[in-house]
This record gives sequence, C-alpha cells and structure tokens, in this order.
Amino acid sequence: MRKKGYVIFGFIVVLLTGCSSRKDITSLTFSGTLEIEEHSLGAPVSGRIKDILVEEGQGVKAGQPIAFLEHYEQAKRDFERSEALLDSGGVSREQYEHDRQTMDDQQILSPIDGVVLLKVRESGEVVAAGA
Repeated sequence: MRKKGYVIFGFIVVLLTGCSSRKDITSLTFSGTLEIEEHSLGAPVSGRIKDILVEEGQGVKAGQPIAFLEHYEQAKRDFERSEALLDSGGVSREQYEHDRQTMDDQQILSPIDGVVLLKVRESGEVVAAGA
C-alpha cells in the first residue's frame, strides 16, 4: 500500500510540474529517427521559367504555386476570357477546357505539404517537359 502511495504522489508531482506556467524553458531536445520523402518537380511542358515563388527552407502546401513559365500570364488571360464567354456560348466547352489546361501547364504546383530543400533551377532558365 505504501508503494502505491509513492506512485500516486509521484504522478501528482509530475502532473503539477507539467502544468506549471514556467516561462524559463527555452529549448527542448528530442531524439529519434527522421524520414524524409523527396519529390522532384518538373514543368509539364517545355518553356522558360519566368518566376520562382519559393525559397530553400520555405514551407509549402499541396497545390501551392511553386513557379510560373513565361507564357502563364497570356494563358491565364485566355482562360479568363473563355470562362466569361462559356455561359453565353461565345466559346465551346472544348475551347474552355483547352485554355484551362494550357494555363495549368504554365505553372508548377507543389504536389504535397512540405519544405523546399533545394532549388536547382532559376528564373530565366529553359526547362524541358518533366525536368
């Protein structure tokens, strides 16, 4: 019975210590194994990189734009025009889909939530499809 009392007392001390409002803890140290999943990104079509929107070490979310190719702005304007004309019959559904695909092909998006480890391309470089 005496041993049980020590265990309960120890648990209460640990609980109260963990719930204290001390602000002097400046760092925590953990040990363990870290596994990294690496993804290489490439442009869906060949072209010149216009803008790279991320830096090494920066966190990104899935679907976030990483870079734009040089014809992105024109492709975006074409898509927006097709989108506006679609309901009135000014463009076909096929043309609308084509313009959307063209716009999508002019941007590189993050496939996952993660951190940019390394940039191997810079603005102004010409890239091949998939590279």
